[in-house]
Amino acid sequence: MRLKKNNIILILLITSLIFLSSFLWNHIIIPFNHNGILGEYLVNKHHSLNDFFRYLYFVLTPLISFLFIKILIEKKTINITEKIKIELDDNEQASFVEKNGNYSYEVCKKNWGYYLSPSINKRMKDYNHKIYLTKDKSNKIFIMAVKSKKIQSFILYCKSENLKYKILKYK
Repeated sequence: MRLKKNNIILILLITSLIFLSSFLWNHIIIPFNHNGILGEYLVNKHHSLNDFFRYLYFVLTPLISFLFIKILIEKKTINITEKIKIELDDNEQASFVEKNGNYSYEVCKKNWGYYLSPSINKRMKDYNHKIYLTKDKSNKIFIMAVKSKKIQSFILYCKSENLKYKILKYK
């Protein structure tokens, strides 16, 4: 099994933070005050909360650092690859189908430009798609056709990419 570079970084980070926490263990000291407790705490002049705060520091420092670094390292970037270029003449249509053969989307060229989608209130509805307008941080606006069963995934995607979204309502 090969270790990925990101995993090696995380392992080294966690190991070094555990050693740092162990080193700082004896430097976490709450001044002792005699509050009537007898026994080892009194003999060693050791505040009872020292162990609690040391434990918290020892456990939480590596854990929080691990989670923070993991989020930074594994932030997913989306790479879109171009699969095909299609030249259309006027009144020609390109249809996109899913692997199961169902139609998913069409684009039609006209002499004045393009129909960018099938009719929203009929065919897109028949294809079980909802239409959303989205806007990114640089105010670029996009039209998205979202499968009705995948709306939750779409919303999570918008949140992860900092996209504002609004459904296009139609009858």
